[in-house]
Amino acid sequence: GAQVLLSHEWQHIAMEPVYTLPKHKGHEIQIAFLIGAVAADFLFDDIQLLELDVPSPPPPSPPPPPNFLLWLDGEGGPKGARANFLAGGTGKMTTDLSSTNAAHEGKYGFEAEVSKVYDKDYHAMITLPAFLVTDHERVYTLAFWAKATGNPKP
Repeated sequence: GAQVLLSHEWQHIAMEPVYTLPKHKGHEIQIAFLIGAVAADFLFDDIQLLELDVPSPPPPSPPPPPNFLLWLDGEGGPKGARANFLAGGTGKMTTDLSSTNAAHEGKYGFEAEVSKVYDKDYHAMITLPAFLVTDHERVYTLAFWAKATGNPKP
């Protein structure tokens, strides 16, 4: 994973592309924001996982286009996004996966507040729905909008 520094202002984050190999075919890929090691209010919106080098149909095309494997914007509920934390752990996290405070665009986004830090960053996380690699030698990229209070480094 990559460490991302967030600020109080909305930032558009686009991760470096990831390539799958023949050995990945049939494997599930899970994406998670590991946020347990920093006390902050984390806000995420318009989370998109897409496959690169896949031609999109000409307009008008209803969103999302076929190269989008995941498009989460908080509108209409969490759509498979989940909050996970270590039960009985040292920290405390509260979440609202349909938060009006976390909307970059639209009305809703994803909010997680770590009010007491955990021993490890992976003891509190927001996880996205897993997807199955059905073919190999594909290129994927993840992009999202995020901001946070405090001194966040998810």
